[in-house]
Amino acid sequence: MTRESPFRFPVADLLAHAGHRRTVAIDTAVDWALELSRIGPGLTGEMVLESVSGGLVVRGPVITEVGYTCHLCLREWQEDLVVDVIEALGVADDPDVH
Repeated sequence: MTRESPFRFPVADLLAHAGHRRTVAIDTAVDWALELSRIGPGLTGEMVLESVSGGLVVRGPVITEVGYTCHLCLREWQEDLVVDVIEALGVADDPDVH
């Protein structure tokens, strides 16, 4: 059974009416390892999806914790990370838009 992505939202209703918007919540477990860093264990946020001519604009903050490891002494520490996302997505030719 394939698990549906927690970052995927139906938007057909928004695309039918330019200027409409909806707020969606993200609250999911993540475990993204980088070279000497790790993102997670969770990712939360409240995103606004807004229809515009030819696509969508997605905006809002996402919050997670990042675990770092010093390259010199290998000391580990954690910091909260807040990223303000703003992304324009064109959907005119995208067959995956629901």
